[in-house]
Amino acid sequence: MNYTNLELENLTLQWGIDRKITINGKLETQFLKLIEESGELFSSGDDIEKIKDAMGDQLVVLTMINGLINNKFVFDIFTNKPSSFSEATLILCTIQGGFASNIVRSRISELNVSINEYFIILDYFATFFKTNINECWNHAYNEIKDRKGYLAENGCFIKEEDYLKKDSILDKIDFFNTQTVNWVFI
Repeated sequence: MNYTNLELENLTLQWGIDRKITINGKLETQFLKLIEESGELFSSGDDIEKIKDAMGDQLVVLTMINGLINNKFVFDIFTNKPSSFSEATLILCTIQGGFASNIVRSRISELNVSINEYFIILDYFATFFKTNINECWNHAYNEIKDRKGYLAENGCFIKEEDYLKKDSILDKIDFFNTQTVNWVFI
């Protein structure tokens, strides 16, 4: 089923509430997930399904962050779009830096601006890749809507299928203790 952006925001937010992500989650871990998903976007090459997935996943994460800070998207602020892919990439990196700074300094009101700027840049990338925000968000929501899992102490949502995998990263490190785990790349 295809939903409007406003419907997707509400459905995605409810999904996060049901899984306690927007209640007990942490801005820091959601931001790291956002960075991970932006990396997936830039490593997608020209695979449109991977692009839609990465962009849609970023919209889901932005919605979780909105839920954590009681913010809503502003869908009608599409001004000053970048003039090139390179400019959009640099703007995204700048937004991510400001995003991190606002989280570290607990400047929640400034996060609202960062979130909406991020949304604008994703809209630009969607256009560049000949898709749109709504298509990407629908793609992601339809993928996660029935997903089960739980929220770990460090604020990470652990998908049920990841937790149940034999020989997963969970078997190799103390995933739930962020004090002892910095980052592990396998």
